[in-house]
Amino acid sequence: MTVQGRTVGTKYYYSVFSETEVFVIAQALTSFYKTKLQS
Repeated sequence: MTVQGRTVGTKYYYSVFSETEVFVIAQALTSFYKTKLQS
């Protein structure tokens, strides 16, 4: 139970984290290019 639950929790955490990371990186790139185009 503990090992299995921990594995499921870790998989869920990593999937959510990776999705958030991709979103954050996309947002950062967008703002970066917007600033570059404005200057």
